[in-house]
Amino acid sequence: MAPIIKVSDEVLKGLDNLRVAYELERAEPTQRNEQNETSLNLEKDFIKLPSGIYVAKEKTLHGKNWFDSHKALQEQGKRMLIPLEFVEFLKYTRENFPEIYRDV
Repeated sequence: MAPIIKVSDEVLKGLDNLRVAYELERAEPTQRNEQNETSLNLEKDFIKLPSGIYVAKEKTLHGKNWFDSHKALQEQGKRMLIPLEFVEFLKYTRENFPEIYRDV
């Protein structure tokens, strides 16, 4: 699945002027995404790392392989931590959220 690229109206007008063909798709949010957006609380549901990255406290997508997990996260507008970010998460939770660290 290709990433979604957001562009301004000016860019679209420029493409029209250059006669570049493009196609617009209106992405309808899934019901699950709407529920997540309304029910999530940054302070309650996420850990903010010193680097400013928010990491969900709750694990999701168990039973999926690496590829399917990434695909599902992308569909939700989320992403998996890269290894360096995960190391920061482990160090931070070890000191500040030991119950979550033990669960990892």
